[in-house]
Amino acid sequence: MRMRSAVAVLLLGACLAGCGREREKRIEAVSKDAEVLSRANTIVNQVVRAAGDCDAVKASLPEARQRLNEAAGQVREEGSRKLLTTLREQVDRVAQACP
Repeated sequence: MRMRSAVAVLLLGACLAGCGREREKRIEAVSKDAEVLSRANTIVNQVVRAAGDCDAVKASLPEARQRLNEAAGQVREEGSRKLLTTLREQVDRVAQACP
């Protein structure tokens, strides 16, 4: 839910910024970023939910890190990069709890 709120705020900010074609480009970029972040968020949530089960965490970590790395190459907006950093930090915290 927190991710959706952040994406909505990001989208709203893009809507309010700029004008004309530049505004449309920003909205398009934010929409694409939201799709990329949504896919990454799905696997990150899986890792976070499994935090009490280190075997499940270890099984999910490679895919989570791969999706986060892929997303890093696809997001364009600064706000999206910050959200991606937050997702990566969540995965790292859970991974550290499961040595």
